Amino acid sequence: MTLRLNNTFGLALEDTQTMYFYEFKDGQTILWWLDDFQIDVKYGKQKFFVNAKTTDTVETLKRRIENIEQFGNIPHEKQILKIPYGRVLEDNKSLKQCYVKEGKNVTVSWKEFEISVKYDEEEEPMNVEVEYNELVKD
Repeated sequence: MTLRLNNTFGLALEDTQTMYFYEFKDGQTILWWLDDFQIDVKYGKQKFFVNAKTTDTVETLKRRIENIEQFGNIPHEKQILKIPYGRVLEDNKSLKQCYVKEGKNVTVSWKEFEISVKYDEEEEPMNVEVEYNELVKD
């Protein structure tokens, strides 16, 4: 399923293969694109995730992107990420990995480059809770 959101930059976020551009006030440009229920953001050389859900409004998404600009690499809010099964989450330094296994939920926390994983079968599938954002590789 493709998340369909209209944004303030004149493009519809409906193609998971297309990258979108947004220029910050300091001249940096971010690339952002949809990967199922998730927006990946690259700001300069840093890459991190922006919360994206089907219930999000344009204003909500724009505020989250602006938080990156205002507060730097670590937004001051807990982010709930929707990710597809089988996606690899990899810490840039410790290189620990976890996979979202079919039928399971996983809670992933980044704290000082350590990833803790908790599986929960009772909640809605594919919720990933991230408390600390750092560089994440695909």
